[in-house]
Amino acid sequence: AKAIEASLIRMSSPLKIIEIEHAETYLTRGITTILLRPGNHIKQLRFHTSKAKIYEQLFNFLSERDASFRLELFWDPLCLGKNSSKAVASLKTAYLKYLSSPSVATMGRFSFSVDADDSKFVDRVLEQLAKIPLLELDISPFWLKVDAACKAIELTSSTLKTLHYRKGQGRKYQSDNFSCDRLLKSALEFCLARKKGKCVLETLDLSAGETGPETALKLFELLSNGEAASVTHLGLCFKKDQPLEDVVEALAAYLKDPSCQLQSLCLGGAVSASNQVEILSSLKKNTSLVKLELFLSKEDWESVKAETD
Repeated sequence: AKAIEASLIRMSSPLKIIEIEHAETYLTRGITTILLRPGNHIKQLRFHTSKAKIYEQLFNFLSERDASFRLELFWDPLCLGKNSSKAVASLKTAYLKYLSSPSVATMGRFSFSVDADDSKFVDRVLEQLAKIPLLELDISPFWLKVDAACKAIELTSSTLKTLHYRKGQGRKYQSDNFSCDRLLKSALEFCLARKKGKCVLETLDLSAGETGPETALKLFELLSNGEAASVTHLGLCFKKDQPLEDVVEALAAYLKDPSCQLQSLCLGGAVSASNQVEILSSLKKNTSLVKLELFLSKEDWESVKAETD
């Protein structure tokens, strides 16, 4: 670890991302030395460590930077089990201070990494989040329960342009009880069908989760009637054994509509070969879409290819 610290201090290349696993406390000196250098290009700092003190030191350091210092620190609350309650409490205090700093206020994006089981702490994070003119929000079930995630969407809806759901890999935590369909419902209610102000959401990427056909139909209704015309990048995934004929019909109709503004579309889950043929056929009259992602088995691909050649 000391050798890594010395290397970080001597390093002269324009790094943009630093990611460190199992960091030791004194590595923060090397990292902060790099961050304070004139011409620093680092925008993301990813840390995975079991030492709450490291996170606390880094959050306190970032809290003292001005609005021109834009760096997002990704941290891992699930690694803190061996720390004392006092050390974790000090870390959380430093994190809240960091969220109120000028650098976060001007950063424009936020990825949730909080202790989902500490509801009081999550509420305080959401209170702070409501004060930030946020453009991009990343949500993962590992850090946030679905009620809090929906609240985050509501609080940031007036400025939010990008909403990502990231399921992640290798951990279960909240994911088994997390309803991505509820996220879509919140996006529909607070971002797309806005009663006050114009919809500004441009990217709605829920392709890592599973949504229901009823909610998807409501989404395509809002797209078709122009209420959600700002959405140009869309990602959805559907559960198996769900009737999707109406959803596919509504999507195909929107893709044929001259007013369609979608530039990229990603569909995952139980979209059958025949449904995908209908979607592909509708693209003959579409002039906006430049990227399409469909997930097919080899057998389905042969079927789709034969019907659309």
